[in-house]
Amino acid sequence: MRIRAILGLVAGVALLLGVGEARAAAPFSSCFRGTPVECATLTVPVDRAGAAPGTVPLHVVRYRAAHATRPPLMLVTGGPGQSGTGLVLDALPGGVFPANRLHRDVIAFDPRGTGESGVLRCPALEKAIVGLDTDAAASACWSSLGAARYDYTSRTVADDIESIRQAVGAPTLALYGISYGTSEVQTYARVYPQSVDRLILDSTVPPGGGDGLERQSFAAIPRVLRAVCPGRRCAGITTDPVADLATLIHSLPAGGLVGRVVNDRGHRVRQRAGRYDLFDLLVNGDFDPTLRGSLPAAVHSALGGDPAPLLRLVRASLESDKQNFNSPRLLSTADFAATICEETAFPWSRTASVDERRSAVAAAAAATPAASIAPFDNATLLAPQIVAPCVTWPTSAQPPDLGSANPNVPVLVLSGEADLRTPTEGAQAVAAGFPQAIVRTFPYAGHDVIDGVAGQPCAAPEARAFLAGAPVGTCPGHQAAPSVAPIAPRSLHDVAPLSHPGGTAGRVLHAVGLTIDDYFLSPGNPVVPGLRSGRVSVVRNGLRFVKDVYVPGVTLSGNLTPKQGRFGGTLRVSGALRGTLRVVRNRISGRLGAHSVHARIRVTTNHVVALPAASVAGPFVLPASVVRPAYRLRLPRPR
Repeated sequence: MRIRAILGLVAGVALLLGVGEARAAAPFSSCFRGTPVECATLTVPVDRAGAAPGTVPLHVVRYRAAHATRPPLMLVTGGPGQSGTGLVLDALPGGVFPANRLHRDVIAFDPRGTGESGVLRCPALEKAIVGLDTDAAASACWSSLGAARYDYTSRTVADDIESIRQAVGAPTLALYGISYGTSEVQTYARVYPQSVDRLILDSTVPPGGGDGLERQSFAAIPRVLRAVCPGRRCAGITTDPVADLATLIHSLPAGGLVGRVVNDRGHRVRQRAGRYDLFDLLVNGDFDPTLRGSLPAAVHSALGGDPAPLLRLVRASLESDKQNFNSPRLLSTADFAATICEETAFPWSRTASVDERRSAVAAAAAATPAASIAPFDNATLLAPQIVAPCVTWPTSAQPPDLGSANPNVPVLVLSGEADLRTPTEGAQAVAAGFPQAIVRTFPYAGHDVIDGVAGQPCAAPEARAFLAGAPVGTCPGHQAAPSVAPIAPRSLHDVAPLSHPGGTAGRVLHAVGLTIDDYFLSPGNPVVPGLRSGRVSVVRNGLRFVKDVYVPGVTLSGNLTPKQGRFGGTLRVSGALRGTLRVVRNRISGRLGAHSVHARIRVTTNHVVALPAASVAGPFVLPASVVRPAYRLRLPRPR
């Protein structure tokens, strides 16, 4: 969506580089004494044509290679509106782009309007964009930016990159763009072809951002969603997740699906899920595969009259949207809007009024072939989130000049086949415009192929090989398919009893395993609300279950510590049966009611599985990584 930054991941310490440091106007100086990381501030005009007065301080960081024999590598982040200086951490030894190994200096910068490069602030829009009610705030933000409001486009960023190239004295640059940064990199290559050594486009956006109604994302949904259920991975849940989703969408009431879910504090609150919320949920699966892996069963439950699993997924998706815009220095909402609204191709003319824009969206939605956006429908394209905040953001009479002819230079295009923000089809179309383009696609990888949560282990080695002039496509690694969540039981009687001890105790022990599984199969947040009540929190020593109910009649509390594939801790069970379970080195023992129970946790290559000690019946399936993304303090990087 236009209101949704197209995100990647940046190390959490990114903003620390250069903050509070003295930065000279011309030469680089050490950001931290005794390190090879250098900082500089380059002053450039706000408007190189002179229409708007003033200057912009570009905050630039550089990691110097000990023996630089190749052109510098420029790293360009996305969003648009995201601070980019933290990307230079990729140049450290062991990083994605180690400067010494590549024999290239590595340069990163905060694009104008972000981070330390004159961050743009519109507080009212920052608040409104989370609540998706941006009309008044967007037009007010536009007014507050003054004459410089049109100087935050891919073209102005490209011009700034050229100023940086000249300042460092490099004849040419190799450029790596991430998501929306690929639009800026392509624009630079078109406008300054003589300054380009080679390009890497990771999660590719066409120059200008493409279709404002995001129909390329809608078109890719059937392919991406069916990839969640290859073979018999969804056996017992569905034979066609796309058909199930279509049935649900076409049966939604006018107000959407409404019910109660548990929030992060363990309280039950009202939650709504409309057409666009389901689309947003799918797209946010670019960064958290558990959203998509949980969707087939959640849709099945909703069609069967149990909306809780789906509503919980929608709430988790909406919370991730809020987190993306929670730090203006990491992601400037005002810069995001100024870029997107000025250069994206919306269905209205650039001088259209707000009413004319709304009419144009309605006409474009009605004219869109239904089959091209199935399983969603034309009504989804009318959701206000699709065009917010741009419907009330006036644009200049002429579009920005983003160049036209692509240079004949080596280009590596990296695409995740599970990426809905920047689908593979669009990456292939962009690559077709470059004579020397190589396209590498990666199964199950999402957005930000090189280092995203759902990234691909071969992407970084192939990027390094490309930068060294070596062949690509030889990496043997692969990305594992996302885990598929089971159908949530609506009662304890829906849970099959384990053969040992059998009966109610066997059902409760199985329900305990399903409750633990539910945490690992849920979106990777520090707090995962329970499905029926309670919550699970990430604490210093692992996981804390607080009256967590996944299966009605079984409440789980206590601590569980996953460490290097082994579990330990103490869990208290109440409800249908009461008892205490102790976990030591993956062995579970204790009592449930009058029954003594024993089980063990077995770690496999792709999953963590809990099995009863004397039987292989009724596995508790936990997905691959015991150390979830929430354990790693990493911040979102926009497209």
